[in-house]
Amino acid sequence: MVLSFPHAIGATLAVLVLYGLACLAVKHRWKHRIVVHPLKLIADASGRASLSSAQVLFFTLVVLWLAIYWVIQEGVLVSIDNSVLGLLAIAVAGSGVGKITDSTRFQATAENWAWARRKNWIEKDFSKASSKRAPIIGDLLTSDGNFDVARFQAVGFSLVVGIALLYNGATAASASEFSKFIIDETYLALIGVSQGAYVGGKYVGSNLFRELNAKLDGVRSLEMDFTSAVANSALWRERAVGDKTMKLAAETCAPGPYVTYMSAATEAAEIVGQMTGKPIDTTRIQPVLPLVS
Repeated sequence: MVLSFPHAIGATLAVLVLYGLACLAVKHRWKHRIVVHPLKLIADASGRASLSSAQVLFFTLVVLWLAIYWVIQEGVLVSIDNSVLGLLAIAVAGSGVGKITDSTRFQATAENWAWARRKNWIEKDFSKASSKRAPIIGDLLTSDGNFDVARFQAVGFSLVVGIALLYNGATAASASEFSKFIIDETYLALIGVSQGAYVGGKYVGSNLFRELNAKLDGVRSLEMDFTSAVANSALWRERAVGDKTMKLAAETCAPGPYVTYMSAATEAAEIVGQMTGKPIDTTRIQPVLPLVS
């Protein structure tokens, strides 16, 4: 059957309206400007285009277009084979696991976030605003700057399956005929394996936040050691409130813990400054003194 262009145009317009609503939903992330670029729509926490989200969006748009097309043409909801549902399930599962992985890779722990906020090392978070890093098509095919075969495989087979689904659905003689379209299990397996390799690669890949959390955990511990050492110093307890200064604590009461803390804190502050794009002044690195009483 030849594609019905009036019905195809109607389905396309309907999908564009829904796509426009999705673009409106993320405008707050891009300085409240409406974006139509699909890569910005699927950008993850790091500002990179997310492959798993791209697959979900691609397959959803294809199936959505076909469903609307047959509703307009025959006035019925087209039945979708379980293999097509399985395809969507694989894509959604990969996206979900990928987001869980990102939530651990691109976030500091609550304790480290609160500590850095008290120190005025950060304003909201540890990263530059995601809108400053525009996603590119290369994000879908690379990992940590290197070409990723698993990503390439996922993109390639997703395109093949998506095109086949769209072509067969649009040229079927009827909605019932399209409902018989089955995606071969081999392709589902290939896409599933690609998704697994992709998510696994994200999990074991380089993780600056893991290193940052480890560094800040150590710095916070060293600060507590310094504060405790000062508080337990007889000289500190004997001094009047007005004499309890950082100089006294650092040079006389606990010089060793102070030097150790400052060395680790300076390194951590440099990392945070590079991540946020705002160098941290040395006055904000100083440790906390015991409560003066």
